[in-house]
Amino acid sequence: MRWQGEIDHALLRRQQLDQWRDGQVPRKALCDADARLVAAAKFHGRKAQVRCPVCRKDNLRLVFWVFGENLGRRSGTACGEIELSAIVDDYGSCTVKEVEVCPDCRWSFLVRTLQAVREESES
Repeated sequence: MRWQGEIDHALLRRQQLDQWRDGQVPRKALCDADARLVAAAKFHGRKAQVRCPVCRKDNLRLVFWVFGENLGRRSGTACGEIELSAIVDDYGSCTVKEVEVCPDCRWSFLVRTLQAVREESES
């Protein structure tokens, strides 16, 4: 599997956090991850290399959500890295949204959007 077409949402993330720090956005508006997202982060997510930007705890998780008409019922579900590779091998390319989630304070943010595609086999 390889990645292509990455859209990084870091600028929007920084803007939203700056607005919160300036008092323009209440913490409740930032920390509103639903139970399904938190559960997916705990089960499928991997530990982020940074602390949560809101509560500063060291429990920030990164989780993949996959989308694509070719995925059938798998579209709109969470998965881990190994499972993502299997999905791409079985179904073909798909859109992947990587979301950071803090199970402690319920912060969540779409970090990047990209395409996961099959590696071309050499013959």
